Amino acid sequence: MANPDQPLDALIGAAKNVSASVAERHHAFEAIVRRFEDLAFGCAFARLRDSALAEDAAQDAFLLAWERLDQLREPAAFAGWLRRLVLTQCHRRLRGRRLELASADVLRDLRSDVDHEADAEAADEALLVRRALTRLRPADRLVLILFYGAERSHKEIADWLSVPVTTVSRRLAHARRRLHQHTVDALSGSFRAKRTVAGEAFLVELSTRLRRPDTADATAVADLTARLDPDRVPAIAPPAPRCAYLVEDPASGTPIAYGAAVQTIFRPIYQLHLAIGEDALNRHAGDVLLSEIIHDMVATDAIALQHRTSTRHRSVIEFLTTRGFQVSSRSEDWRLAAGATGETLHPILTGTLWELNGLEELRHDQVLFESALDLLSEVIAEDPAARAFLPMHPDLLRRTLRAQFDGVAAARDGAVRGLLLAGRDDLTPNGLRINCVAVRRNERRKGLASGMLAHLLSRHPVGSVRLVATAAPELAGWLSAMRFVRVTEILLLERLLRKTVPVSRELLDEYVGQYKSEVLPGVTIIIERHGEFLISKARDMRDVLLASSESEFFTRYHYGRGRFERDETGRVNRLVYLEGDQEFTAVRQ
Repeated sequence: MANPDQPLDALIGAAKNVSASVAERHHAFEAIVRRFEDLAFGCAFARLRDSALAEDAAQDAFLLAWERLDQLREPAAFAGWLRRLVLTQCHRRLRGRRLELASADVLRDLRSDVDHEADAEAADEALLVRRALTRLRPADRLVLILFYGAERSHKEIADWLSVPVTTVSRRLAHARRRLHQHTVDALSGSFRAKRTVAGEAFLVELSTRLRRPDTADATAVADLTARLDPDRVPAIAPPAPRCAYLVEDPASGTPIAYGAAVQTIFRPIYQLHLAIGEDALNRHAGDVLLSEIIHDMVATDAIALQHRTSTRHRSVIEFLTTRGFQVSSRSEDWRLAAGATGETLHPILTGTLWELNGLEELRHDQVLFESALDLLSEVIAEDPAARAFLPMHPDLLRRTLRAQFDGVAAARDGAVRGLLLAGRDDLTPNGLRINCVAVRRNERRKGLASGMLAHLLSRHPVGSVRLVATAAPELAGWLSAMRFVRVTEILLLERLLRKTVPVSRELLDEYVGQYKSEVLPGVTIIIERHGEFLISKARDMRDVLLASSESEFFTRYHYGRGRFERDETGRVNRLVYLEGDQEFTAVRQ
């Protein structure tokens, strides 16, 4: 650690010493920053007459000084050299001030004259937003407006402002914190209280390094993941995902954070894989990772980014929920106790009462297949959220069965009474994940589910068995009896990457109906309303329609867009649907 009381020439020499470690050079320059930050800020404030702009100018001047330190020949000339850098940064901001004011003028478009009582609450909210924004630094307010108002990416904002992408990420994070906490008052406090410490912000810029991983990083990323989440063994090693980034500590070269977006079976939806600890989050590694990943996702026209994590990772959950993610579902993670086998759980179903079938018999026996389809439809109907997607199409069940590793169908009198499906676990090696346990209502509490699980495990000695499901007392009781242990609660956090608008239920009801395709014979699109959303059903496709305007929608699970059109009387009469380069029209029946 550099001694801040060292002579200036010694500190500059230590900061320029290429044979020293990166950390030692950083510490030396940090001491220089702390020595001159008051002078730099005062010089900028006298020129700009704005504390926030002065803080930005001083900070950027220090960053330039670090980058060009090898150009300084005489340490004694550092103060004058730094002052010229500060004035140059002030001149850049004075030239761009008109642009910043013009961008902030979008706030004035908020209506101040409310004509209707129904608009009063919206006007009050707009006023609160306006007041909160005025408390931000101009630079932070500008990136906030460009990001949320103009819907520009981090890279576009960085190019527009001529700053690094990491600076945009830092300013966005800073602005979000200030808006969330409501603690900043730009008109109060002394000269020193008006600014943050430039040395701290400078160190944030230098404390991490972002790059794409390669095959040589696989072991380091696996070690990082195992250290942060001992229950998880990463199934995806870099650089398998196309969208993957690594943040490393420049002093040690070790990775401190890893992030990747992996496409799911629903192509517009990507799964966000994160390995990041609280220390890395405090160093803004999360913002740097997330900004690059979201930029890549927007470029691919993705619809949503999801992250599944345990409630034990509170710092990651807090980070994501303050970055636009919302908790979309909660479930419980159950693990089969060590030592439990098929023989110890329950007697294998034998005799003439039950006929046990595997997935191959289920796929090829039409009677069994249709009976399994009927069973799953009965179970799905018990879930109000899933009920909207009924009836279940046979092709959907075929795809589901193909995706399983193994399964058991218990039949009697030619009808499937119970079904258990399992796949390979994505968290543990040589593990099974139970994906479905379905039993007809009149067959429950008779040991059928226990017998199917025992039969499956007797055929597959595995390292672990896991089941993740929505909390339910009946399910929890069965799992406990089967020697499963509840490990943790799992949250699914999701961020939509496309803008949606609210549409009234009355208007949505105008779109409900059946639409017959003009170019695809026999294809009828059924539009239903469920709560605040529209559901489309066509053949084996079920999808949620999200509104981009009052008449235009995009599908949530597929790359599709559509619009509802009206005839001369104002009645909705057509649905125009686009997927890729194909467009077809369906006429309302």
